[in-house]
Amino acid sequence: MEVDIGTEVELSKVEFDGYENTSVQLPCDICGAETEHKIVKAVGFALVESTGYCAQERYHQICQCSQCAAIVFRTAEGNDEIFEEYAPGENRPAPYAEELWPPRVLKSELIPNLGKLPPYVAALYRNAAVQLRTGNITMAVLTLNTVLELVWKHTRTPGLALGDCVNDWVAKQWLTEQEGSQVKQLMEHQAELAQGKTVPNQLKASAAFDLVELLLQRVYLGVENPSSSVDLAIEKALEERGLSTGS
Repeated sequence: MEVDIGTEVELSKVEFDGYENTSVQLPCDICGAETEHKIVKAVGFALVESTGYCAQERYHQICQCSQCAAIVFRTAEGNDEIFEEYAPGENRPAPYAEELWPPRVLKSELIPNLGKLPPYVAALYRNAAVQLRTGNITMAVLTLNTVLELVWKHTRTPGLALGDCVNDWVAKQWLTEQEGSQVKQLMEHQAELAQGKTVPNQLKASAAFDLVELLLQRVYLGVENPSSSVDLAIEKALEERGLSTGS
């Protein structure tokens, strides 16, 4: 008895418009939320079998936020005809593998009410979070110092230097004495990095990020005893499991 082991399937590469002039929901650094983005320019490629079945498609897109006009580059790859089980008895198309540039962070990883911060402060804060997550420690430290300089410009008494402004933040109880000392250490670390006198330090950068988060919440959101985004993420996960960090 003969057994049909099948024949090799021929694939051809077909170029298509990559869904240009349509829209997609993406996180926006400036808006601090997921917003509608128009695909203003795109190119796509599909691997198509001789039967007409699309085995795989990949597209590269330039997307623009409909609210603030910020640009993000998006690459996605997948197949609408591949399904996975979503729930018992219910299948849905498998999600496409997606990459965004600049990279974005999930809203749950950031402080709440991000939209209440000045847009450029929020954007830099999100960028610092991305840089920390992707291991770009030097840029994270430099970005955090830029955030501090912006807060300084918003809150300073005329004539106060940045170092003296930190003392003013302590006096206004936006920082404790210890936190004020840590902010000054962050500034010194940034200066040493810029001059090549030291190497990036992951622990110092992560601690500095948490400190800047607390300062932003106290200055712009009026939160007296804020939690870091890490604390908030833990609390949310516990709540979803019916647990609580409270007594």
